[in-house]
Amino acid sequence: MKEEIKKEVKKEALVKGYIVRYAPECPYSTGDGKVGEHIYVWWKNGRKIPKGHIIHHINGESKDNRIENLSCISRSEHTKIHHKRNDEKYNKILNLWKGNLKGSEISKRLNISKQCVYYYLSILKKEGKINKIKKEKKSRKRVEVKNFYFTIINLLKDGKSPSEISEELKISKQKIYYYTRTLRQLGFIEKSSYGKWEVKRSKRKDLEHALNWKDKKIRGHAFIWKVKLERKYDWKLLLEKNKIHYSLVRGYTPRIILKDKKIWLGKETITIYETRSFYGKNALESRKYAVFGLIDILKELQRKMGIRCKYFFKPVREHYGMIKNELARQINDAGEKLIVRDDLDGEWLWVDDSTGMMGELETGGKGFTKDRVKLNMEAQNWYNDHKKLNFEVTPSFVLKAMNGIQQNQLIFDNNMKSHLEILGKLGEAVDKLTKEISRLKE
Repeated sequence: MKEEIKKEVKKEALVKGYIVRYAPECPYSTGDGKVGEHIYVWWKNGRKIPKGHIIHHINGESKDNRIENLSCISRSEHTKIHHKRNDEKYNKILNLWKGNLKGSEISKRLNISKQCVYYYLSILKKEGKINKIKKEKKSRKRVEVKNFYFTIINLLKDGKSPSEISEELKISKQKIYYYTRTLRQLGFIEKSSYGKWEVKRSKRKDLEHALNWKDKKIRGHAFIWKVKLERKYDWKLLLEKNKIHYSLVRGYTPRIILKDKKIWLGKETITIYETRSFYGKNALESRKYAVFGLIDILKELQRKMGIRCKYFFKPVREHYGMIKNELARQINDAGEKLIVRDDLDGEWLWVDDSTGMMGELETGGKGFTKDRVKLNMEAQNWYNDHKKLNFEVTPSFVLKAMNGIQQNQLIFDNNMKSHLEILGKLGEAVDKLTKEISRLKE
């Protein structure tokens, strides 16, 4: 039977010790039509593989795919078979680990896979023989993207051409041209002559901000969250019990720093000052990401405090900036400020470039008359509508248009009167003509 199967094989390879073949007709094949020969043989013999089960080689030889050497077992059974306790191996791994060897080094020393090493280490941890298992991070020699952009800006400031930068950094010219094109689109550089670029802006903060909002429209920031828990806690007792550093504000409210955020632990509510910005296509999406960030902080807080409870939250402050706004850029370039306020909401729209973002039309306010997200979305739609019409539809334009319509209506009315007079005279002439024809017939 094995010979018959081999005749049907179009392509065969050895992957991780298993024979893999090209058989797209097999229902267990991957998207590219490949399937392990042991699975193929099982299926070819008219047998199915239930969910959560795999095909096991009875004699442990992964290349022996005879049907009598195959059995279908659950994944948990398969794990138990292949990871039977081997005290000698466990002791070797334990000694090497205590000798400060990394998982990859143990793997090479004992000629077993790295995954297998970490599996044994997890068992040893459960038995209390080791404390922590710190997995190795994959070391990739790559430059941080933002730092790389900043490096290119500095080299261009030194008067170097893209081809010279390519030689110095030892990367292709195509990549350098890609980065310079992006920097030009973001307004950081301009081409002065062939192979020469003029740097217009070079602040690192501006560059990081620009790369973040490259594909976004709104930046949500300055969030302050009020969180109400379903029950009260003695925060001082919990902080001291869990050995968490804190300071007292006004002598009685504990304040902690968690993930670079200041958190006030009040009697009734928790106040969290969010330091990050959240980007989205509109204010609603930006707020959604901010909520995800808040939930992460609350999970970490509960974990550190050793508590678990339900909570309710609302934003008491939130600002949304319309990114790369032409009006804001014009005001920033002139070194001026724009602030719009009212008695209820206070300052609800402004341009002040307080954080050096260069070109943000921001909305906020107290949220009394309107939800801050709705306010920003309405302001965004209003601005975009005006932008489409080249800002020509102003109140004066509307009044002028209405006046023109009124003048047209008056002209139309006058025309209608003259038309009616003409129709009246025409009717009289027809009557006279009819009488004259009647008289002639007599």
